[in-house]
Amino acid sequence: MLNSGLFAILLSGAAGGALVLHAARAYQGESGWGFALVLLIGLGFVTGLIELVWRDRRSVALRRQCGALPTTLADRDALDALRGTLSPRLRAEVEALLGGRRGAVEPPTLTGHLVGLLVMLGLLGTFLGFVDTLAGARMVLERSTDIDAIRNGLAAPLSGLTRSFGTSLAGVAASAALGLAAASVRRGEARARGALTHFAAGALAPFTPAGRQLAALESLGRHGDALPRAADALSAAVARLESLSVDLVEAQRTGARIVATELSGAVRGTTSELASAAERMAAA
Repeated sequence: MLNSGLFAILLSGAAGGALVLHAARAYQGESGWGFALVLLIGLGFVTGLIELVWRDRRSVALRRQCGALPTTLADRDALDALRGTLSPRLRAEVEALLGGRRGAVEPPTLTGHLVGLLVMLGLLGTFLGFVDTLAGARMVLERSTDIDAIRNGLAAPLSGLTRSFGTSLAGVAASAALGLAAASVRRGEARARGALTHFAAGALAPFTPAGRQLAALESLGRHGDALPRAADALSAAVARLESLSVDLVEAQRTGARIVATELSGAVRGTTSELASAAERMAAA
């Protein structure tokens, strides 16, 4: 079954090819340089169509592969296992996204250059027709002075001038058809790029540089929320330590008073005993 991009390529190729063939038949046997230019325009047109078909097949394959990708990835091991099952092109795209780049580098295309080149080839044929017409008219005017002869002689150069616009017609028609087909292919490539972007924003997001930065910021935010609670707990601990230090100082003072009281009582008792002993010795 044909997809929309391939259908547009075939339709544009048929329309542009028909006009190029019509111009080639008009120049065949009439003008060698005109026929050669039309053949060159046709060769460029076919080359562009072949490249567009190749690009359309690549974009369709990429869309299908992106449609089969998972919506979530549990961890890095799951990502590594997935990367081993991808095609080389999709793996290059995923590697580019994981590295923070927009995507893998696309190969240069010829279609954009051919669209302008075909028009230039058609204009070249027209200019060559102008040159031949002016050269033929000058030759007729130089060789004859009779009005009827000049009129009959100018008929052939003027008919050549009319045919010279056929190259422009072929070039413009081929360029327009190729541009239309290229626009359809670009739409298909944009859809494939959109599917890949959706995968990058979903399952692949936690593993990209932006996703890792976002996770780090969220972790920092959670730690920032914990800092006020830690400060409150530290303030409570400092207040508790201050209360304990006050209680310790009061306990030390109480203990010192108790020790002083006991020592004073012991000293008084000892003094009384010594006095009594001295009295007994004096009496004896």
